[in-house]
Amino acid sequence: MHRTAERHGVLIYLAVEDRKLAVVGDEGIHGHVGDAYWARVRDLMIDSSGPGHARAIRLGIGEIGRVLHERFPRRIRP
Repeated sequence: MHRTAERHGVLIYLAVEDRKLAVVGDEGIHGHVGDAYWARVRDLMIDSSGPGHARAIRLGIGEIGRVLHERFPRRIRP
């Protein structure tokens, strides 16, 4: 996670049987969004959780992807 050039990696940890969920961003992305953002993503995932947890995972990844796209737009390398 911490090996990206811009330190914008994100870890989503989901342990269904243990009922644990964590969303953690490296310092590059965390500096843009802060603790409250990660708590909102976590809560979004918990609130949308259901059988199989697929919807919760899709929503969490989608939200994180939106912010990464906004803060770290894709660049074409020469």
